Amino acid sequence: MTPELKKTIKHIYRVVNQRPTYDRIQDRADLKERLDEVEHHGFIGVQWEATDCDHTHATGGRNRPRLTLVEEQRRRDMFFDDLEGPGCMWYVDPRENITHRTTRDLALEAFEDGHPHLIVGRGRAA
Repeated sequence: MTPELKKTIKHIYRVVNQRPTYDRIQDRADLKERLDEVEHHGFIGVQWEATDCDHTHATGGRNRPRLTLVEEQRRRDMFFDDLEGPGCMWYVDPRENITHRTTRDLALEAFEDGHPHLIVGRGRAA
């Protein structure tokens, strides 16, 4: 292997394996700023949306008292850790209309309507 080829391979390896940096301090500052924006008389509104591994789509939201910054971060992290598929969570002003909890089984709806629906896993094949 020539030195130029070795250098090129090392460069490609470094570029491919770069991971985006995560700034915890900036994340905490952004969360505090957003919570300060939406807080109203000690309450915040939380909306969320998620799809699980069986393609059951759920949405919901509620108003609740604002917690400490550490507790808010812990709840947000727990939400994302428990996800089985794509999902998101955001904070809104509690005076806005909050979406009440709804669920839809997208795979079953497609079957009942006579449409093909394929659930593809993202994991590795055994």
